[in-house]
Amino acid sequence: MNPERALKRKSPGYAGFLSIVYPGLGHIYLGCYKKGVLLMLIWAILIPLCFIGIGWVLAFPFGAYCAIDAYNKAQKTGKAISSAEVNHQNA
Repeated sequence: MNPERALKRKSPGYAGFLSIVYPGLGHIYLGCYKKGVLLMLIWAILIPLCFIGIGWVLAFPFGAYCAIDAYNKAQKTGKAISSAEVNHQNA
């Protein structure tokens, strides 16, 4: 994760929403570029598989995982920033 982007608070809801729109976008928004691109590539492979049937079985759980993971990652980043701000103010 890019240290400069990690210092900025990111909205968990927006990260989750972006991952619902296209899995991987939420991670890119959070600065996790490699994971975001990997998730986007996996999604791009799953979409054509939906036309032969098996993709639907995999697409919904994968999309849900991406949205929940992006949401949780944004929350953890926000809590870490909050505690760092408190420690900085107390110093």
